[in-house]
Amino acid sequence: MPRWASDRLLLTGMAHNVGGEVRVWSFPEGNRIRTIDIGAPAWWLAGPEKLLVQGYEGDSGDGRPEKLRLRSWRLPDGAGQELGRVDFAR
Repeated sequence: MPRWASDRLLLTGMAHNVGGEVRVWSFPEGNRIRTIDIGAPAWWLAGPEKLLVQGYEGDSGDGRPEKLRLRSWRLPDGAGQELGRVDFAR
């Protein structure tokens, strides 16, 4: 599913990745700039020159995740940054 991160950056990948990747493309040239491995199953979306990722961790014993993990990458070439975790039990 393609998403715009700016007027010159396009992101592609499955909206819900099962251990997948997000690819960053230059536009209109169509060159792949990089591939970001988001690891565990996660939802992602594009912000202004950012990739935002929401994933889940752990198992509460009833099939629901224990925590929500939030990460971001500055585009086009920034490193991943941990934004925090939300504990559903609290």
